[in-house]
Amino acid sequence: SAVVSFPAVKRFLSGFFLKTVSMSKNRRAIVRIPEKEFYTVFSAASAVIIIVSVLLSFYWLVLSVFFFPALYRDYKVGKYIRQYQEGLPGFIESMISGLKAGTSVIRAIEAAAAGNNTAVGMEMQLVLEKNRLGMELAAALMETAERIPLKENKIVMSAITASLETGGNISRVLETALSVMRGRDEMKREMRSMTSQGVMSGVIIGALPIILLVIITLFDPEFTAPLFNTSAGNMMLAAAVFMEAAGAFFIIKIVSGGKETN
Repeated sequence: SAVVSFPAVKRFLSGFFLKTVSMSKNRRAIVRIPEKEFYTVFSAASAVIIIVSVLLSFYWLVLSVFFFPALYRDYKVGKYIRQYQEGLPGFIESMISGLKAGTSVIRAIEAAAAGNNTAVGMEMQLVLEKNRLGMELAAALMETAERIPLKENKIVMSAITASLETGGNISRVLETALSVMRGRDEMKREMRSMTSQGVMSGVIIGALPIILLVIITLFDPEFTAPLFNTSAGNMMLAAAVFMEAAGAFFIIKIVSGGKETN
């Protein structure tokens, strides 16, 4: 049975939230989220947000429910892209083996995608389906490069497309691309190991004020009441939230900036 039982509420959720979730930006990978899964996650998240807002008297937190569909969509898309990135080297190795055995590019893609239920397999099956419907293989591959915004994916798809157009040795090109990808992965692992300690320190420092505020509010509500019941306290809370958000933003930018340079 559906989590949302009231027809009017269910129609509202289906009409607004599910449309928001199904939107994709810049033709990125489209992730289909089952209706039951979305209702379950949305109901649980809404309950947590409402409970927290009531306990802390932050009733404006309820408005964050309206941002949940886009956040959940971005989370699912990000997870899908990470799965694609993890499965791409194995797919390339399978293609190289097929090409060295003397098969054509399409046959090599079919063999590598057959029985592959990962994100890479699904995307390559979509490429083959477009090719069967009349689209050129190079065009279908470049659409995949646009759908999955990964530098590694663009390198591989561009390499295959260029080899198809020029008639070069595709297996050798893929071996070079695979070597480049492994080098980038090694650099990313080194970068993560160097930045993980700083990120953890930032998370702990940023979470401490929130944890302390919650604990003090639960054990001594009168002590923190001026923060919520006076204009000066509200201004201090707003400044604290702004500084917390700014600190988190800069930490994320520093870490993501380091990854982009790789």
